[in-house]
Amino acid sequence: MNVKKRINNTRRRVMDWITRGIGANTTQQPASLDGELIRRILVCRPNHRLGNMLMITPLIQDIARYFPEASVDLFVQGGAAVPIFRNYPQVSRIIQLPGRPFSHLLQYAGGWGSMRFKRKYDLVINAYGGSSSGRLSTRFARARHRVFIEDRKTAGIPAEEDDRHMAKYPVEQFRIQMAKAGILSPASPLPFMNLLLDEQEIAAGHEALRAVTGNDRPTICLFTNATGDKLYPASWWSEIYHKLRAAQPGLNIVEVLPVGASSQLTEDLPRYFDRDIRKVAAFFRNCALVVAGDSGIMHLASAAGVPVLGLFKTTSMRVYAPYNPESRAIDTRSLTADEIVATTSDMLQFKNAGRVI
Repeated sequence: MNVKKRINNTRRRVMDWITRGIGANTTQQPASLDGELIRRILVCRPNHRLGNMLMITPLIQDIARYFPEASVDLFVQGGAAVPIFRNYPQVSRIIQLPGRPFSHLLQYAGGWGSMRFKRKYDLVINAYGGSSSGRLSTRFARARHRVFIEDRKTAGIPAEEDDRHMAKYPVEQFRIQMAKAGILSPASPLPFMNLLLDEQEIAAGHEALRAVTGNDRPTICLFTNATGDKLYPASWWSEIYHKLRAAQPGLNIVEVLPVGASSQLTEDLPRYFDRDIRKVAAFFRNCALVVAGDSGIMHLASAAGVPVLGLFKTTSMRVYAPYNPESRAIDTRSLTADEIVATTSDMLQFKNAGRVI
């Protein structure tokens, strides 16, 4: 482990120790709220990972249902939130901490200062109870009311029962806190992740896909990259690719490349790359199916509204599965390549929202 990682791990342990009591006491939650007086809201999720930012989109949608006249500010880390929430009309300001705080200490301090001193809020919400920075920022902000989403451990959820999705759990907890504060839940199901791609973006995604494939046949898109133990070896992906090719000879198979343009596939197939995550999402939206390991790009495809087959071998499928109604997650440790490809065939035959593959 290098020096920076050691410092960062030490910082996390110290921050967890300092902030462990913040938000744990239920008396810190609002006793009562007048929804008509809630006009300015701050949501704290200071994390730089793409997947974690995408997984608060259901919470932002739900906040808009509770308080349709309110504006929402976001306190985040890194640059992912800006494109993710570009089409969210209720999001008025995004306060960004640098992705690497130790390299940009002045910018880091400035972000905290901007959050604290530029505005006063009617309501501040900590979107993730397991974040020490989230708890601290929720307490640090100037606000009339605060909501702390409880950490799963402090909420008393046994590990064997912890099947609440990371995008769903904050919304459930938020609704519980609103009920305690006297505000009725909206008569609507819990929202899914959503980038709110507009028609122009989707049309541009179609053109990008057609430029890669040269035709309008249905397309299976692969994303072969992941981090750490979630990464599958090149030989594994090669077997999946060839079996997909044999099982679906009439369909296009393309690959989306990550930043850095690395691939686990040595085979020659059409590939697409763009640094703009909304363009990548729009590309996904026009595909029939996306097959990807547990990663931020897997969640991006899910938030684009396309069927996603999420491949898992280390992390919890129940907590991190692609979160939209057409998607599935499978534990690849117990499945052969033929069984995985059979799952894609089942999904390609699925009829939903007027689309028939």
